[in-house]
Amino acid sequence: MQALARKRYVETRIAVNHRNSNGNRVGRVVNSGRRFKVRRAFDDFALPADRYSQSRYDEHMGSVTKHYDIMKAFLAGARRHLLSEQAKKRGVVSLADVGCGTGELIAFIVKEVYVPFIKAGGKVTVTLIDPAGNMLEIAERKLAGLKMQLPKGLQVKLLQKFIEFVKPGEVIDNAGGSCDIALATYVAPWVENVGTIYENTAKLLGRRGKLISIEENPLVLTPSASLPEDFERVLAECAKAIEPNELVRIIRSAGFRKNRGVGAETPIDDQHTMYLEIYTRK
Repeated sequence: MQALARKRYVETRIAVNHRNSNGNRVGRVVNSGRRFKVRRAFDDFALPADRYSQSRYDEHMGSVTKHYDIMKAFLAGARRHLLSEQAKKRGVVSLADVGCGTGELIAFIVKEVYVPFIKAGGKVTVTLIDPAGNMLEIAERKLAGLKMQLPKGLQVKLLQKFIEFVKPGEVIDNAGGSCDIALATYVAPWVENVGTIYENTAKLLGRRGKLISIEENPLVLTPSASLPEDFERVLAECAKAIEPNELVRIIRSAGFRKNRGVGAETPIDDQHTMYLEIYTRK
């Protein structure tokens, strides 16, 4: 596996060149201390026992916390935002998954929403963005089968980057300003400069592009036998909960307006809820 092809350490700053299974360079990570711990923890946790096995991350999210079931139900309910009437008329959709993880949600969206659209002649471009190279490899494999079935209609791009650190004015590879939709699930707790990541997400979107945000209130890190102790420790040290109204304020300040009447919220347990909000780029 060439998830992390080459590393260069300079004090606390790290630059990583990531190459996919075909050997193509797909992005660059620049990060410092605390955030690198998060990237490395997710990278190690996502590393499967063999190339074709399911990741421990998916097992934890799916069978222990059942978060995926809730998020998939949310996204199924947001179908008209994922594939608008205007997109159907144009025949083209471009979506960026910011913090895609193992690609479980984007694979679900492609199967449930975009496969019929592609079979009818539409074209879909998916840009997967995540700082963890092993997560990207798993996500790429999940979409590979669909891409083989739909060779002319589905294009997948990989970008290994903390977009928290994209500089002002920098275009995020060739996706900048071209996306119709950005998906951000469980992104806010893992970044230090929360406003910056949404400002950079706005760069990915064209005018009036949609941001679909799914977060948890308050953030809970569920102890589990499937989570290695050092992974739990890193996440407990680095993750931070953000109150929903504060997150709305941050996202609005980043250049979005909140769509009224289209959010969703459901309980995870007696003390925690998961909520979805949809925003439009101003």
